[in-house]
Amino acid sequence: MSQYSLTELSDAEAVRKFAYKGKKNGFIGMTEDEVKAAMKSTLETWGYEVQVKWGQKSSSDILAVSGERRLVIEAKGRKA
Repeated sequence: MSQYSLTELSDAEAVRKFAYKGKKNGFIGMTEDEVKAAMKSTLETWGYEVQVKWGQKSSSDILAVSGERRLVIEAKGRKA
């Protein structure tokens, strides 16, 4: 799946730094599954229970639930 270590992606700033790492003026071109993995790691750190649809499938990609809060996320990334 991902060639990157996700252990450092514990907060929004870490995710942002990861996404722009090594790129002078923009996004490094993460695949959709790499975006999903980064989001999953971050949301779990924030206490959400996370379900991910890996690969490129129709409908939402990530469902995250914490208490009564429910997030439905559509991830975007470059094609693998």
